[in-house]
Amino acid sequence: MAIWENKILLKDFIKSYEEGKITIIELCQKVAEYLKKFPIIPIQLRGELDLIADEFTASETEEQFNDSLEMLYDLADRELGVRNGCIAHRVAWVETFM
Repeated sequence: MAIWENKILLKDFIKSYEEGKITIIELCQKVAEYLKKFPIIPIQLRGELDLIADEFTASETEEQFNDSLEMLYDLADRELGVRNGCIAHRVAWVETFM
């Protein structure tokens, strides 16, 4: 079990893509814009999150999107320490599906 400092909500963007409402390039752009505006805690991770957003901006295929998403998962799963003596405190929960 973990305590998540942030919650990054991507499921609506992905759903729109899966339903054919937007292209993969539009999906990547929407995710990048969302991440650029996201108020990440701790603030020291802002630069890293912006670099990941740039990766999404440059993505044009599902494979590139998935590679960028993997980078986001790696950042999100980073441990920030332990709370209450035993519960891992992590950067973010990334919600990609319903």
